[in-house]
Amino acid sequence: MAMAQRDDADLVAAALAGGPKAFNPIVERYRGEVYSVALARMRNFDDAEDIAQQVFIEAFEGLHTLRDPKRLAAWLRSAAIHRSVDALRQRRDNLDLDEAAPRLTSDLTPEVELERRQMRGQVLDAIGRLGKAQRETTTLFYLGGYSIEEIATMQEIPIGTVKRRLHDGRKRLKAEMLKMVEDTLKAEVPSEDFSERVYRALTRYYRKPESYPWHRAVTEADFRAAEKKWENSVGKILMAYKSDDMMPFERGLRHPQTLTRRHTLGSLQVIYLDTSPSPTRKKAILGLIKGALRDTNKKVRSKAAKLLCSRLGLDEEYVCKEVLPLVIPMLRDDVAYVRHKVAKELYRWAAHVPLEEAAGALATYPDTRDHQLMRRLVNLVIESNKKPNL
Repeated sequence: MAMAQRDDADLVAAALAGGPKAFNPIVERYRGEVYSVALARMRNFDDAEDIAQQVFIEAFEGLHTLRDPKRLAAWLRSAAIHRSVDALRQRRDNLDLDEAAPRLTSDLTPEVELERRQMRGQVLDAIGRLGKAQRETTTLFYLGGYSIEEIATMQEIPIGTVKRRLHDGRKRLKAEMLKMVEDTLKAEVPSEDFSERVYRALTRYYRKPESYPWHRAVTEADFRAAEKKWENSVGKILMAYKSDDMMPFERGLRHPQTLTRRHTLGSLQVIYLDTSPSPTRKKAILGLIKGALRDTNKKVRSKAAKLLCSRLGLDEEYVCKEVLPLVIPMLRDDVAYVRHKVAKELYRWAAHVPLEEAAGALATYPDTRDHQLMRRLVNLVIESNKKPNL
């Protein structure tokens, strides 16, 4: 696969300037790499495709943080590894390759589909017997179609190491299995439809910069320049905003960049605590933060919960009446990261957490980390509800 038709730095610059459509060439170039890296760890074709799509969406959001565009391939690989690790941690059951049947979305006949599933299972089983490094290198080579030199660049290792891993991988696979692995992996490479799905997902939330008419005291040039530096840029701009108008903060919390939304929450925190806002302004600030509990990003949701539970100095009556009814259901959030953060925040409010909610979360998520945190919360709830000895 040819990787250097256009320099990666050019692709990154174009994507930053042009939005989702200009980001598509990056997806086209590296969909095989990201999918291969995810498959090597997930050992499930459908899960790997989900991970790959998530990686590209997050990469678009965080493209401005890539300091060296020439390391785009390695950056995407690292993201694929981290997302795969996160996904594996969230699994409730250990992956059983014989039972990991992929979703049936093809137009094949049941007989052909069954044969395909069996072959996929055999290939995944064979790859699963390789070491992690061999598995990734072998998958990149056969599925992604990348050359040895390209794989070395992605993995940031010597060419000789790539050759050795491929040699060892081939040696561990039987000759007839090697042919099946090669043919199956080549057939499973994400199609152009994958790139289209990523594009649709990006355009669903993306807004052009000019669609954010910030207050006239903050010009578009100011905002773009600060955003480029990204040193608490959005927070600094919003902190300098003295009007009672909350529109800039509302737009900040709807901004497509996750970091912008997090900085906006930070600005709201400082303004709430340090600027003696009026009761009306306080109410508006709390309303925006409560709205962020429904944000699509796990870190934004978690930060909003943390602010409301422990960082704004809210009185107990308000927290019990206005905050906990919104935060407690987050114990069953789809993302483990959010569940863990929320559980910790609720420790201090254990006396006001219904036992059935804490116990339900404990029973729902048997993952080790979930179990540890939820069990502690349950114990705190029980302890706080014990009547003192008379």
